[in-house]
Amino acid sequence: MSSWRDDFRELADELRAIPSEPGIDVRPSRVIVRTRTWSSGRIQTGTAIVSDLELLPVPHVRATAGDPSMLVGPITPAYPGPPPGGYTPAQLNPADSAGTETVHVILGPDGVERPYKLLKLSNTSALHYTLELQALDRVVPF
Repeated sequence: MSSWRDDFRELADELRAIPSEPGIDVRPSRVIVRTRTWSSGRIQTGTAIVSDLELLPVPHVRATAGDPSMLVGPITPAYPGPPPGGYTPAQLNPADSAGTETVHVILGPDGVERPYKLLKLSNTSALHYTLELQALDRVVPF
């Protein structure tokens, strides 16, 4: 049995998908949670197995004023469905473990992938999460 909160999360997820529909596409940046697991058990040694989780529907990506960080959201929390949807905090911020590294990648409108680290996962709302990301490769985001 679903709760009213789950019903609203499912509705919010459907509404958030509208701006990224073909022909509308007002959100040109894609967001990917990339996890690399290294065969040696140590980061940057051995062979990396890469696992990507693209956030869908495409969340809004915006630069924050005065510093090289980005705000990503709203992202719908997990709900049971059918079909199930949304994301859990563990999917957005995987736990650290030996030989594993996680970066958040923003694929901008220019087609370039830029890595970010997660500074903050805000889950203060029942209907959405917001991520604050800090650039790893640039001083000023695009």
